[in-house]
Amino acid sequence: MNSKSKAILISMLIFASILLSGYIGGALAASEGDGRISNLVIGSDMGDFAANMADFNCNYQMIFSHEGLIDYDSNGEVVPRLAESWETTDMKKWIFHLVKNATWHDGVPFTSKDVKFTMEYTRDKKILYGATTYDIINSIETPDDYTVILNLKEPNAVFLAKLANVPIVIPEHIYAKVDDLKKFTDIDKMFIGTGPYIFDSYDHAAGIVNFKANDNYWVGKPAIKNIQMRLFKNQDTMMMALQNGEIDLPYLYSKGASYYYVPKLMDNKKIKLMTFDSLGIRNTIIFNTQKKPFDSKDLRRSMSLAINYENLMNLMTAGYGSLPNSGLVPKSTKYYTETKPMEYDVEKAKTQLDRLGFKDKDNDGLREMPDGSKFKPELVVQSSNDESVRASELIKKDLGSVGIDLEIKLVDSSTYWKIIGEKGHEMILGGLPFWTIKGYKGYYTSIMDSRNYGWANINDPAYQSIADNLGATMDESKKEKLAEEIQNYYSNELPVIPLYSMDFIQPYDKKYEGYVTHPMWGVLSLGTFMNLHESEE
Repeated sequence: MNSKSKAILISMLIFASILLSGYIGGALAASEGDGRISNLVIGSDMGDFAANMADFNCNYQMIFSHEGLIDYDSNGEVVPRLAESWETTDMKKWIFHLVKNATWHDGVPFTSKDVKFTMEYTRDKKILYGATTYDIINSIETPDDYTVILNLKEPNAVFLAKLANVPIVIPEHIYAKVDDLKKFTDIDKMFIGTGPYIFDSYDHAAGIVNFKANDNYWVGKPAIKNIQMRLFKNQDTMMMALQNGEIDLPYLYSKGASYYYVPKLMDNKKIKLMTFDSLGIRNTIIFNTQKKPFDSKDLRRSMSLAINYENLMNLMTAGYGSLPNSGLVPKSTKYYTETKPMEYDVEKAKTQLDRLGFKDKDNDGLREMPDGSKFKPELVVQSSNDESVRASELIKKDLGSVGIDLEIKLVDSSTYWKIIGEKGHEMILGGLPFWTIKGYKGYYTSIMDSRNYGWANINDPAYQSIADNLGATMDESKKEKLAEEIQNYYSNELPVIPLYSMDFIQPYDKKYEGYVTHPMWGVLSLGTFMNLHESEE
């Protein structure tokens, strides 16, 4: 082993051990003693309980009961979880050392065999949230119960971030008997994890899911004895429930509360607001770059010129927002590159659309395609996301000012993700949360590259070459150059129109304090589960 490899190995071991003592040890210390909260009621706008691992939303609901090998802290840095440390010398062979005192909720010990099974099962069953992560693994070794060796197909410099984005390890003794996930409906067994909470009950008619504390949790007893999740169809009814004291906390995955509710919430003396950097982009228009006519970067740019970004940000963020540049990557990201700001110019948009052949040929005020057919681009929007619905109406008005007849397709959450998964969309309205910048090869490649989730469905060899090199290099100077290249690619090609960024706004009933933020899961973090306490007010 050369000196450079030794340095990498030693630094990663030290890094992991420091974070383990600080992240998990700190949480344990905070949860010891009296004063545990008896019940926390969390509102969720997921609409329904995803009692099936084949459903993408199930991943969100398992954050109470399950955990992964590693995790993120509040700043988006990788920290230990079920793996207490790890090492690599070449970014291709990764050795993980597991905690020795974790057990599944049914009392069966957690071992390296469960990790190996999870990765192979998720890959083979093509489970949406993890299949692409584990597909880059060539082989898995388990020399003993607490050591896992992952041999990747090629070096991957962002592998830890990829693992942290998949926060679920499942028990082999349960899922080895499950061949068809869609037919596996035993909720009690489905939610057997190693995490801080045990699934207790689900009342479909009332829309209530109950979890009870795992008092044998390997980190320590959780600070909250019982968590009740109440499911709402939309933000309006959920925020009303908060105002009326029916819930303690509204939870909105990856976005926080909408600006719309802030004034009323601030008037309620029982409610507090916390804000924190989302480390992502709140709302964007994502093109399917392999669907005509949106495979034309000139058309994408022409459409982008019609959007009044400043007005949209002001109306949608109530002073909590900012405008991302065309290169997408947030300023807080390592190797951020300054790219062009998004431009608003209605006359320029009209001129460029005319030049491309998208003209109003029948004088009805709306443009046709170059072949004379109606130009009615379709924007897919989640109907349960009130903010996105409002934003889509403003975007429709802006595009209408240049003669584009935008068709808004409102769909429920399951249909939305099904359309995206099948790449059946022309355009989608959605955010780029923190995990999207960390996954795959880094720098939004997870949602850009057609070889991964590929919401933008980019199959350009030039782009994929940058992505491959970015994901493989261990040389920081090369990584910086490649990061600049990929941001310039986004700026020049515009596969995604960044609309606005916004801090997370998290309202909560002030009777409890000690919420700890997580870049993916908001305040539903291990720190919150172990540290929440009654307020002194």
